[in-house]
Amino acid sequence: MSFGDNQRLKGDIRGVYDIHSPDVERISTILQTRHPIAPKGSESTGLQCMTAILRRIHSHAMLGPGGLAKADHFKQAEMENPIMRFSWQMFERDASTSKIRSADWARMKSQLQECGLQTTASFEELCNSRMMNHTYWSQNEMRLMEPKVCLETWQTINESTEEIASSSLVTLNRTHSPEMTLEQAVESSFGMFRREGKPTLHRPQQPLIIRVFYDPGSGPRLPFRELRGFSLPIWRETEDRQNPLDTSERAQYVLLAVVRMRCDPKEIDVVRFYATTGAEIAPEYGGFKYLATGWSVEDEDQHRYMLFYSPPGHYLNPIEASAFPEEAGPLIKDDDEVRDSHILVSRVMEPFIEKELSRAATRRSDGPQDESTVEPGEVVEDMPMQSPPRPSSPSQEVADRRPPAGPRGNPNRRKLQQSNWQGSGRPAKKPRRVDSVNDMPVRNPRMPELDNNMDESRG
Repeated sequence: MSFGDNQRLKGDIRGVYDIHSPDVERISTILQTRHPIAPKGSESTGLQCMTAILRRIHSHAMLGPGGLAKADHFKQAEMENPIMRFSWQMFERDASTSKIRSADWARMKSQLQECGLQTTASFEELCNSRMMNHTYWSQNEMRLMEPKVCLETWQTINESTEEIASSSLVTLNRTHSPEMTLEQAVESSFGMFRREGKPTLHRPQQPLIIRVFYDPGSGPRLPFRELRGFSLPIWRETEDRQNPLDTSERAQYVLLAVVRMRCDPKEIDVVRFYATTGAEIAPEYGGFKYLATGWSVEDEDQHRYMLFYSPPGHYLNPIEASAFPEEAGPLIKDDDEVRDSHILVSRVMEPFIEKELSRAATRRSDGPQDESTVEPGEVVEDMPMQSPPRPSSPSQEVADRRPPAGPRGNPNRRKLQQSNWQGSGRPAKKPRRVDSVNDMPVRNPRMPELDNNMDESRG
């Protein structure tokens, strides 16, 4: 079902910013920290989580001159997927945009119903829906495997979009396999399998996003640090008939987001986001039920999770990433003077940032492709001095805070194990720390879960 190419919503960020521009830092910050707003009283945490997940992916893979947003197949997918279209909203919270938000929500709701879905659907229903599988998770950039090959005929198997999306979902089910690790779950997706009675080869490719369905089971929980990332095997063809595939190479993937899925229809879905450096990305404003704090993947309850991973875009030592806690500590109250001082520092440092980005682009074009990509919350290693991110909204600085890691209250969890990832051998980058900058968050306090959405109560 297509809604036509003239269906862009009124509050679309693409009507304000050029998402194909080389300078997309401000857009990335908005997508990562400004989350979906629903009408007051709307029970739509699943839809809000799904929309927020797409925004996190947008910020990581869709922006810039080479971003996926320019690809024709993603443009076509957006015409068939109202959640994709809705995920490009500005989501401003001021009263002047209230009517636009209400109109865009109503339009999206109507289009979603035409696809057989409701705004009250759970995150799991939406994420695994036929609409998402057909338009998004089955895209070449999102599929976990190369096209499957029948080992009897050596013919490529034609798969439906539903089958491609389903086989691209990694399952870490510790109810059925209590000792399984994340790495083992990923590895188990590849190899020789029987399909319709015939041997079939499942070879990994390197997608932009890997989804992992995680059921912790009833036994000891995996420590969060063991869920931060994994190394994906890379299979290279060789000319050796005895060993036709070289499987020694690995690609690193890091955690972008975690959704804690509801146990029953009366509960809600909640989500948390991470920078590729390992730090939690704090929202620009809180008060939403689906951004509730105080929960952990190590909690001993019945919840299951959907985890989203992506290549970090730079070499990252997992030991350094694990220094960040699963959940950042509470933030201080918003302070106009502190905010203004951060904006001033950002403006002063803007020429230095532009110079560094230009130097990095030159090095990428002249040398090996091992340069880092800068993401909000990360500091370029060889910059002359520390600076906060450049966008006018200072909320992204929150993601750079680095409070000390500490154990969570789980007496039954297993002893923490150091990950055995492999990398390029490049030394890890350590975020620089200037207490006067890095420990001065400037946004509203992180709120515990509230009874009401607050979404439209102020608009």
